[in-house]
Amino acid sequence: MTAQNRNAGMIVEAGTTILIPSGPVGDHLFVSVFEVKEIAGKKKVLLVPIETRFAKCETTCALVAGDHVFVKHDSFVGTVTVAVRITPTLLPV
Repeated sequence: MTAQNRNAGMIVEAGTTILIPSGPVGDHLFVSVFEVKEIAGKKKVLLVPIETRFAKCETTCALVAGDHVFVKHDSFVGTVTVAVRITPTLLPV
């Protein structure tokens, strides 16, 4: 099944959680900042990653293990590494 098929009928709103393939280690969890927008003729979405906490990480939006089914370690919302993605590459959680 392609990423595009998995997303058929998917509605992305602010707060939607999305898994994106991230190489051999598996999928990475992102959160949509707002709904899908059409930019230059393509549907895109602004995503922030959920990252594992480390000593000097951002702490404005902290998560603990279990806040989301995919969050296994204390984590944070990585506002520094925000990403714009074209919607057919997304996998909803």
